[in-house]
Amino acid sequence: MFGNFGRQGRNADDEQEDKPFYPADINGDEDTDFGDYAMLAGQWQEVVCGECGGTNLNGDGRMTWDDLEEMAYNWLAGF
Repeated sequence: MFGNFGRQGRNADDEQEDKPFYPADINGDEDTDFGDYAMLAGQWQEVVCGECGGTNLNGDGRMTWDDLEEMAYNWLAGF
């Protein structure tokens, strides 16, 4: 009736495993590697692309060196 409450008062029945956040993990596989780089390269130097398929890492709506710099800073995160 009241559920099975686990850590921090959350319902253990609905709880999902906490996953780490990697800012340059474009493809969602919990690391930053060549798969993410390939996706970034596919959008390279798009001038007006909004989120650019998730590759616009700095949020300015363009694919520039700033996005590549963000990926380089986070390279191999998750390994």
